[in-house]
Amino acid sequence: MTAFTGGASVQTATQVISENSKTFRMKNSHETLIAAGIKELIEVILQLLVVYGELPAMPKIEVTVDFDDSIAEDRQANATYYSGLVAQGLMPKVKAIMRIFDLPEEEARKWLEEIQQESATATAAAIDLFGTNQEGGG
Repeated sequence: MTAFTGGASVQTATQVISENSKTFRMKNSHETLIAAGIKELIEVILQLLVVYGELPAMPKIEVTVDFDDSIAEDRQANATYYSGLVAQGLMPKVKAIMRIFDLPEEEARKWLEEIQQESATATAAAIDLFGTNQEGGG
């Protein structure tokens, strides 16, 4: 299989995969270096805060750096994938919300609760619209 990359250039599928793999490895390598630099910068800032008396002692903290890979991912495909798992009964809605929107569980539960409330309100309004929720019978 060959792929046209614009102009007169033609690449095989293997070449495309190889280039993408190299790009991914380079991206990961850069992220590792940047994360180490960020962690070191935070440590230096904390040490300066101790030196200048803004902190009583060096805090024992664990710094983590999490790069948003939204550029590398297709968000719509991601949402479709998790929505499909929920529809098939293979994943709880809360877990899907957590993964689609990168939310902690507590926040995802709040979102689900709001969604369910909005859905219940819309359903009640539709029932009333069709006169099935009338008082006095009919």
